[in-house]
Amino acid sequence: MVRALKALDAERAREGRSLHNDFATRVRNIETAVPRIEKLAEQTRAEILENFHKRVRELLEDLPVNEKTLVRGGVVGVAARRYQRGNHAPAHASRGA
Repeated sequence: MVRALKALDAERAREGRSLHNDFATRVRNIETAVPRIEKLAEQTRAEILENFHKRVRELLEDLPVNEKTLVRGGVVGVAARRYQRGNHAPAHASRGA
């Protein structure tokens, strides 16, 4: 019985070390990946914003000059500022609608 308990205790200790090593490796991998993820996220944000501006310019091509100015200055400006702040929810979502 004593041998069995010692064997069980030794197995638990071995498993604990194994789990510790596994978690430590995973944490190091995540820490290594974070700067790359941040860089990719910023590149993606810039690409999305540029595509958004390009699409809006395409949609505005057929509008008269006065409407283009109004839309570009209002809607596009607000949408771009919201996106740059990271707030992607529609305006009505923040009002509880």
